[in-house]
Amino acid sequence: MSLLPNAQAVLASGVLGSDEKEILVFLINNAVGKANAKSWKKINAHLRSLPTPVVMVKQDFQHGLLSHSRANNYFIGSSNTGFFIIDDLHDARASASYYRSRIQSETTHLCQLVNIGLAHSPTWIV
Repeated sequence: MSLLPNAQAVLASGVLGSDEKEILVFLINNAVGKANAKSWKKINAHLRSLPTPVVMVKQDFQHGLLSHSRANNYFIGSSNTGFFIIDDLHDARASASYYRSRIQSETTHLCQLVNIGLAHSPTWIV
């Protein structure tokens, strides 16, 4: 079952601000499925090319529309190639794999920090 209709319903509902709406329209039209993932550079270039250019940093996108998608019935997936509307199980698995890899990397960083703290002083319990 595709999540695209859910993204389209959110778009039609009018709950998004104008900047988020522009991004979602772009993703619906150009980035459905992992095979069509768009980098932030391409999304940002599109936003800046609009008749009324939109200036947004990646972190605002991540804390705005990306967060919104993950708290609702659609999901903008991430991969090392960019962002995309999750359309099917293959897309969901690809995005989950990407998140698992990032979580593992951050877990390694956390372990390094704990070990450095303990090496510095046994009382440093991070």
